[in-house]
Amino acid sequence: MIYSFTYPATKEHFSEMLAFIVKVGKDSGLEEKSLFKLKLIAEEILINVIKYAYPDGEGSLTIDSKTEPQEKIIITVTNSGVPFNPLEKEPPDTTSGVEERPIGGLGIFFTRKMSDAVEYHYKDGKNILSFVLHIAHD
Repeated sequence: MIYSFTYPATKEHFSEMLAFIVKVGKDSGLEEKSLFKLKLIAEEILINVIKYAYPDGEGSLTIDSKTEPQEKIIITVTNSGVPFNPLEKEPPDTTSGVEERPIGGLGIFFTRKMSDAVEYHYKDGKNILSFVLHIAHD
């Protein structure tokens, strides 16, 4: 199944966007552990788009979900904001103390670690970030 919704990229719409993604995960049969990952990954991506994609004004973002039954769920977040490939960001130094680390970068690090796959493209003036979670079989 494929679902797609476009939202204003504002913090006022954050809860609605996150609820949509979590519902897709539940409807796809993700187990609780994977739903938790899905929610954390989605929070990180959505917050970054809301905070940084449109520094000069308002914009929108589109969330597409595709489920391959009993296999995987693919979430794609697209925006036409400032071009930014989070996958090019250097991983943070997780060996030093919290006080010594620069602020930022952990969300992208965790997104990469928790997803089964993450992909970024910039095409036709749009940032397109997709992540995949496999559906566990018991």
